[in-house]
Amino acid sequence: MKSLYPILWTVALEVVYNVYSATSVATMIYIVIPSGNPLWHEVANGVDNIVRELILIGYCVPFLVFNDGRHKQLFLNKIGAEGQAETQLYFQQLQDQWAK
Repeated sequence: MKSLYPILWTVALEVVYNVYSATSVATMIYIVIPSGNPLWHEVANGVDNIVRELILIGYCVPFLVFNDGRHKQLFLNKIGAEGQAETQLYFQQLQDQWAK
């Protein structure tokens, strides 16, 4: 089941990117190209490049979040914290016994 999370995230990103691509192409065909304004071409290309980079970063997120190595490290950190709390409690009890 864990392996489906990155796939679902990727499919969702693809849907968003496809909708964006369709609107971008429609904007280019009906607004930017007929205007003949070079500034509009530059703005459209800049927006396309920024969105493409954000999508590429978005592809990486699920592999960072759902990484098995990361989950193992979080688990080991939790176990380590519990062991450290147990050790501190033991030495606190030992110190209380010596103080009596």
